[in-house]
Amino acid sequence: MSKVAFVPYWKEFLADRMFAEDNPGKVGDDLFKPTRLLLAELGKLGIEAHTYDMLPLESFDAFVFCEMPDARNPVLAFARQSGKPTVLWVAENHFIATGNGCWDRYADFQRVLTYNDDVVARRGATRMSYCCSLEVKRSDVPFKERGLASMICSRHESDDPNLQYRERLKTVRFYEKNHPGDFALYGHGWDRPSMRWSEYRLFRKLAGAVRILRKLLPYDPHPLWKGLVERKRDVLGAYRFNYCYENTDAIPGYITEKILDALMNETVPIYRGHPSISKYIPKSCFIDRKDFASEEDLYSYIKNMDEGKWRAYIDAAKSFLDSPAAKEFSYGQFIDVWIRCLQSVLFK
Repeated sequence: MSKVAFVPYWKEFLADRMFAEDNPGKVGDDLFKPTRLLLAELGKLGIEAHTYDMLPLESFDAFVFCEMPDARNPVLAFARQSGKPTVLWVAENHFIATGNGCWDRYADFQRVLTYNDDVVARRGATRMSYCCSLEVKRSDVPFKERGLASMICSRHESDDPNLQYRERLKTVRFYEKNHPGDFALYGHGWDRPSMRWSEYRLFRKLAGAVRILRKLLPYDPHPLWKGLVERKRDVLGAYRFNYCYENTDAIPGYITEKILDALMNETVPIYRGHPSISKYIPKSCFIDRKDFASEEDLYSYIKNMDEGKWRAYIDAAKSFLDSPAAKEFSYGQFIDVWIRCLQSVLFK
């Protein structure tokens, strides 16, 4: 039996936890189910997969690096010294996992799997999309009884203009100030008191040099935070709309679970991401945040939307999820791409 080592970017996924069925981060639904299903299918083909810490490195026949490893990574050094094939799996954007932006190093791997359409087109990589069940979870909450809008995400701060953390915060602050009864916020980090001054770059620079500033200024918590969610499906269907802002809108093909979770749970996504989204998901399924000049314009649009128009979005989403185009995001597609990839490097 051939053995493949997966080398996670985050250490908490070691000890084969990246093949588990749970949802340790509470930021999505069934996040590890794709790799768990993959593990089972590979076993049927005589391929055993583990995280690299589970067996001696010498026992593995190929190595899969989940995000670009450091050039001095000892597992990468072993794989190269032994002459065993390596695969790079890019799932995170390169503004967060910065090594993924080292384009010249992509050629060091036998195969590259990525969501990035530019890398697929220019460097011969294979597209690997985020995948999910594509199954609609029907909500029994009537239109008139639903809350207006929700957002489910973790709070982060960054001055990188390619990241959209500031856009999420703008939306949260807009509802806090103007329409607090029409918005519900879920996710990590929003429960901790935060200083509004910390939202400004100049303050963060000053506070970095004079840490006592953080202790002197008053705290400003987020009053619209409703808690963590074990599963998004537990809350999404209770709202008419869900704000889905990708971490970045600067990479073609970067589409994560956010919009797909909304589509599957009978809530209309308000999406902010790269324009290439329309290449994969019809615009009839979602509202594009960038089509509106201001938060107030968008609010007015969704607040005054009648049930018939809202239902048209929901029906379009169901039609898409049931169409061949949606298979791009299916478990089956994910597994097929992986099987072809690993067979190509293991059985030349």
